[in-house]
Amino acid sequence: MVTRSMLRRGVVVLVAGLVVQLALGALYAWSTLAAALQQQYHVEPSKASSVVGVAILTFTVVMIFGGQGVARFGPRVMTVISAALFASGYLLSSLANGHYVVLLLGAGVLVGAGIGCGYTAPITACLAWFPQRKGLITGLAVAGFGGGALLLSQWAEWLLNRGWDVHHVLRMIAAINGTGVLLGGLFLVTPKQAKDEVAEGMRPERISTKHFFRRREFWASVVGMFSATFGGLLVIGNLKSIGLSYGIPAGIAATAVGFFAIGNSAGRLLWGGVYDKWGRWTLVLALVIQGIFLMAMGHAQEAVLFTPIAVACGFLFGAAFVLYAADLATQFGNRAFPIVYPWVFLAYGVAGLTGPYIGGKIYELSGSYVYACYVAAAVSVVGAIGYVILRQDMVHTLLARAEQVETD
Repeated sequence: MVTRSMLRRGVVVLVAGLVVQLALGALYAWSTLAAALQQQYHVEPSKASSVVGVAILTFTVVMIFGGQGVARFGPRVMTVISAALFASGYLLSSLANGHYVVLLLGAGVLVGAGIGCGYTAPITACLAWFPQRKGLITGLAVAGFGGGALLLSQWAEWLLNRGWDVHHVLRMIAAINGTGVLLGGLFLVTPKQAKDEVAEGMRPERISTKHFFRRREFWASVVGMFSATFGGLLVIGNLKSIGLSYGIPAGIAATAVGFFAIGNSAGRLLWGGVYDKWGRWTLVLALVIQGIFLMAMGHAQEAVLFTPIAVACGFLFGAAFVLYAADLATQFGNRAFPIVYPWVFLAYGVAGLTGPYIGGKIYELSGSYVYACYVAAAVSVVGAIGYVILRQDMVHTLLARAEQVETD
């Protein structure tokens, strides 16, 4: 029975988790800082932008160990470690004086490691307090990661426009966001009376990588996560360039990047509720709809269409980080979630390395981003088909319904 006291404590944990994710979401605002490094310290564009790529790669790899740490030591301990690494990374980069290697080690490796240690902690803690609303709670827990980028990009731009050195801005991020991760993390506790919820076949002593590597539903989630994030990353990695190639004014094309972030945050908030109502078929639905809008992005060659479709692409991209987390918690249980999810999340890291690059390469070869959008749409739709095929329970449901229709 849920008491008022338990509910209040659960809400506190939920708010704390949102604060942690808002602070960690600084990662996705790097493009604003990269532009300043180019202007103020003449850092080469490829080097400045590569820092966030290294951070994402480090983030996804370290998250495997971070998730295991959350399962073993609890969310509070791992969030404190996350805060230390995250703040140290931005502090080191603030001392770089434009030197690429220092920026790479600080804002790339250390910041990525910090996010990897702390990303699953808020989700795990919040799911423990609200196990019956996995979709909604996961959406609320991760919404801050998308919103944090929007807030920081606006705040950093405001400071830079007033003559701040980019290194001073990095130092402010280390202080303010690092403190946010630390303070929020101190409230991330799990209820003592909560049961170690685990799915059938995943008893606590059997929670191991080799166990879930054998399960088709695990690989279905890997395929789905890659397909769901590939297109979104291809678009966001080239969004302004896509708009400019269509002849859309630079100001509108740049604004569309911010609106993509708004859609990303909204998707993280709203798709969880849909999952709670419709279950894992929501994952297939989101992939199919995403394919439609990615195809539409290839034809959004007017300013009146470009921004709304960018918002829609962001909305569907954000869905991936809610739906697969919620579904994995349902499949494998809350106890196994921080161990299983990071391995699925690696698919996002692979999409991060391939999506933006393939989009740019297709443009180089064809002179158009239209074909890149078509490829992204195809990946999304094929991913939906692959997900259903790998999920035997969904295949059986479809066959049963087909037989029923024939009988009728």
